[in-house]
Amino acid sequence: MIEYEGTKKVYRYNCDYLNNIIEMLESHVFDDAYNVTQEQVKDLIDKLNRFISNISVSEEKTILKRHETEEEAREYFGMDFILQLNQLFTRLDEECTIVSIHGTDPSICQSICDVGLLYKMPSLSATAVGQSMAYGEKGSDFNAFESLLNWGHKSYKGLVILAIPYECYYKEGVWNHFQDSKGAMGSYDYKINPDFIVGYIDVDKKQIILNPKYNRQHNYQGLVPDSELFHKRENTNNETIKKELLEYKRKTNTEERKPIVSNNTREETIDIERLSYMPDRLIGLLNSVKLISSDTISKEKYSDLLENLSYCLHYLEKVIPLLETEEQKKERLSQQDVFTIFSNNGQSNPSEVYDFGDDIDWDDPKISK
Repeated sequence: MIEYEGTKKVYRYNCDYLNNIIEMLESHVFDDAYNVTQEQVKDLIDKLNRFISNISVSEEKTILKRHETEEEAREYFGMDFILQLNQLFTRLDEECTIVSIHGTDPSICQSICDVGLLYKMPSLSATAVGQSMAYGEKGSDFNAFESLLNWGHKSYKGLVILAIPYECYYKEGVWNHFQDSKGAMGSYDYKINPDFIVGYIDVDKKQIILNPKYNRQHNYQGLVPDSELFHKRENTNNETIKKELLEYKRKTNTEERKPIVSNNTREETIDIERLSYMPDRLIGLLNSVKLISSDTISKEKYSDLLENLSYCLHYLEKVIPLLETEEQKKERLSQQDVFTIFSNNGQSNPSEVYDFGDDIDWDDPKISK
């Protein structure tokens, strides 16, 4: 990692505007989507747009960090290291293996070589990164020294080299299920035995330390297949796998990448009920901004904010025509009141609807006739 003095963009927002939006969203205005009016949604849209448009951008001097380029990484490791690694990868490729690298602290690399690489589940991709190989082609040297110098997981400087035979991808297991702790906290039930571990790279010392326990000839009895890499295939051998891998590599290297075009021509359906969920989404998004800083956000967070707010604003704009205006809502509620009165026969006491004539004089001669 290289440090240098530079400038970075800082995005400064108005905290009062943000709090005002959150206060509106927490007022339960949108709880009942079918009673939200066009004016209320337009007010929310105006507040969101005002918040976005008032975010200012400035540049500040700071100490920045960047990864070395591939050329700088090669210069760091030196020609002797590069030649040694290329020779090692060439030999492992000729032995019909695929290299995976596990990053860790250099201080424990030797113990991993001695006892094996422990893991909770039998999944190589969860603990190591597969490397590009030549698959039998000549003159294909390792070309990702920058990734070794700046390991993706915690920038580890101890890189354990695993050689996984082709047969482990279609016929044999690779994981030793040495115990079953039934998911206990911190338990490690699987391991890759030392004979699969070629050695390790000490990045700080620029050294490749080979493991004397490594052996291409493995005893596969009792080993468990990898849960992701393994696909059982009959009538297959390593030469077949090599040809398939090489063909796949050539295809991916030469195939023209075309932009993905959606063939979904259906009209977008806007569901009014989704309006009830919009406050929670927006509150979470806006609160995440406040958690970082009371008035500034990074370029990355700004981009994420715009992307999410763009989605929300798009929906809000589309749902407006499906909602009532304040006037229409007022008219609807007044009609409901009239209907309620009418259904009660105009009486203030609904029980009076069921008057069976108790105040009539049934002995009146006019009625008896």
